[in-house]
Amino acid sequence: EMNKIADSMEKGDKAGVDSALAKMRQIVQSGTKFKMTVAQSKEIEAKFKPQVDNALKRIDDAIRMAIPSGKFTRDELIKIGNEMIKVAEEMEAMGK
Repeated sequence: EMNKIADSMEKGDKAGVDSALAKMRQIVQSGTKFKMTVAQSKEIEAKFKPQVDNALKRIDDAIRMAIPSGKFTRDELIKIGNEMIKVAEEMEAMGK
C-alpha cells in the first residue's frame, strides 16, 4: 500500500492516497489480533525493508514537489503525514 500512496502522491490523486491509507489502517487493525514476537517483527521488517525504503523515498520526493506543483496543500500533507505516523505506531505496537 505504501507504493500506492507514492503513486497517488506523484499523480496528485488525493482520493488514491486516502484509499491506500485506509487500506493500510485496515491491514494493521486486522493484524493486531495476532501478537508477534519481537523476532518475528524484526524478520518481517528486514524482509520488506528494501521495498519500504524505496516507497518512502518516493513519498518523500512527492511531498517535496507537492506544494510547488499545486498537487497538495500544506494542510493535506500534514494530514497524510499524521495518518502515516498513526499506522506506523500501530505496526510498531504489534511487535511488542
